[in-house]
Amino acid sequence: MKLLHWSAAVFCTVTLLTGCDKLDHLQWSPDGKCLAVLSSDGLRVSDASGSLSKSIPMKLSIFRWLPDSKRALVVTTKQTTSWNEVKPLLSAAERTRTITVADSLWKFRGDPEKWKYRDDDNVLDSLVYLDYKYGTTAVKALLQKKSKKNVLPDTAPAATIYTLQLVNLQQDKAQLGPALLRTRRELGDVRISSNGKLAAVTEDNSHNGYQVDVVPIEGGTSKIISACASRCPDWSLDGKALFYISPGNSATENDPSTKKNDSGRLVLLASLMRLDVTDASGKVLAKFSKAQELAELPFSGSDRIRCLPDGSIILSSEQLKLPCTQKKFDQNKSLFKMSKDFQSLEPLPLSGDTLGNELGDFEINQDGTKAAVAGDHGEITVVDLATGQVTALEPKGTDLKFLPQWRSADELCFPVRNHTKTTGGHDVEVGLQTLPLGTAHILSKDWPAKSITFLVDTKESTTKKTTPKNRTHSPAVPQKR
Repeated sequence: MKLLHWSAAVFCTVTLLTGCDKLDHLQWSPDGKCLAVLSSDGLRVSDASGSLSKSIPMKLSIFRWLPDSKRALVVTTKQTTSWNEVKPLLSAAERTRTITVADSLWKFRGDPEKWKYRDDDNVLDSLVYLDYKYGTTAVKALLQKKSKKNVLPDTAPAATIYTLQLVNLQQDKAQLGPALLRTRRELGDVRISSNGKLAAVTEDNSHNGYQVDVVPIEGGTSKIISACASRCPDWSLDGKALFYISPGNSATENDPSTKKNDSGRLVLLASLMRLDVTDASGKVLAKFSKAQELAELPFSGSDRIRCLPDGSIILSSEQLKLPCTQKKFDQNKSLFKMSKDFQSLEPLPLSGDTLGNELGDFEINQDGTKAAVAGDHGEITVVDLATGQVTALEPKGTDLKFLPQWRSADELCFPVRNHTKTTGGHDVEVGLQTLPLGTAHILSKDWPAKSITFLVDTKESTTKKTTPKNRTHSPAVPQKR
């Protein structure tokens, strides 16, 4: 199929998200009755009135409700210093690379300036391997060597293992099921199909963007869809096909899809893909056919796709003008809409208030008529997808505490600043507002601040990596590993 070229842009510099806090602290259940809260002391559940449950001691990085509103997929994290736990989670190539880095660190332990791989993506695994081979005391001694360029941890490190699990929720209790996926790579997103049978999971593949896996929720073998893609794919409405953005699995500096602009920065071409994943019965295909390429567009690891009830698609992408020769790039994202017949891809015409700039985290409401968009200074905006009218619900503040979440087609949960605090509460509250009119109802006024720390403003929160704007790496091009 001939690729659809859209007029706004074709090339862009690549921005990849890794090691990021996506601020997904809150998730409403599909029936709108329960709000999952990922607090600092575990998982809590609130109802629409703000009544918060006791803490369920679980360390979660991602929480996604299943369609039945009783179960969820969660990503648990575990720190380990055991090479025997890490080794099975690495591919043969990753194990070889890890040992190579470890041997180099050990060889030059007396001269850290010669440490060639100090910032390698697998350096934590390499240190775990050295701990296994030479002992903790030896590794601590190695790390005590000073170097101006040293970015290694100060003490003996632990590797993080990410596990995708099914959980059954009952009041203040959670029953974890078996592991569906275990990996050393940080999981970027989990997207559940409409029938609740499959999950599209993205694994941070460092400079290769994200690896996309399809995982059977009721048990079965996961399959890799793409080794290089953006963080947030989406399922077709029938749950049989997956849409994702990918520059191809073999994109490198020598690939014809990459070019350099006048300032010497690499630019990369990508495609919006559609891949049939299941057969008519919903069973994962034994062998996938070639993905259908729907449109050429810039590649960014932070781009998001959402399928609307009418069959059209909303996606976020960079907007650049051709030719791509300017030294300074306008890397502001825009929202684009692809028609349900896949024949046109156009930017949404916007009017009214200024749309938030965190378009990689936009979220569509239940009937596909509105999108909630956050800004990197805490502003919350809503765009009408039919008219392009933008309405600001919350002005700029000091920090974005969590991403806005739809409870229903007309109810949005978002961070609201408490300007007076005359009746207690926090600097930032969890508000629930009926659109387009109404005042936000505060859910979190009585929530314990020590447990819900993401609501508490601190001086550090405005300068460290808590704002979405700071959640990207330097531009890079996917590399083979």
